[in-house]
Amino acid sequence: GWRTTNAGRNTRVYDEPLTPHRRPVDAGILSDEQSHDLQVIYERTNPAELTRTINRIQHALIDSAKDKTLALRERASRAGFASRLREQASRAKYVTHAITVTPSTST
Repeated sequence: GWRTTNAGRNTRVYDEPLTPHRRPVDAGILSDEQSHDLQVIYERTNPAELTRTINRIQHALIDSAKDKTLALRERASRAGFASRLREQASRAKYVTHAITVTPSTST
């Protein structure tokens, strides 16, 4: 909701912060069985261990993608180098062609 300050301005009023576990429990929308199941999950969950597991999985994914990423980077680098060589060769042909086609009019 909103409230008005002493200066007459409207300011936002926020709910008391709750964990994702507390919101449905406090709202009373869960059956007793659901509430009990949620409580069991909440008690079994170790946030520090969960964070370590997530970090471990993320590092494993990064490591598994590293070789492919490096290979693609190397291929792209070689392709870029080859492209630059082709471009330089094309410009060189144009310059050579322009020099040989230009007739001399000194006669």
